[in-house]
Amino acid sequence: MKLNPLMAAGMGLGFTLFWACPTLAALTEQQNFGIEIKATAQAEDDRDLGTRSGGDVNGVGLDLRPW
Repeated sequence: MKLNPLMAAGMGLGFTLFWACPTLAALTEQQNFGIEIKATAQAEDDRDLGTRSGGDVNGVGLDLRPW
């Protein structure tokens, strides 16, 4: 069976990536993983953050950082 050179290269790369997954899983087995979540709000002039009567929040942000 004769393969197109691009197909042969793609199969070789796929096999390499498939083989690397268990190896990487074994290397990182003892490390701890987590996520840091941070929520922020920005109000008019950064004074009230929407908590005073009549205050309004102009922007809300959510930051997710894996570690």
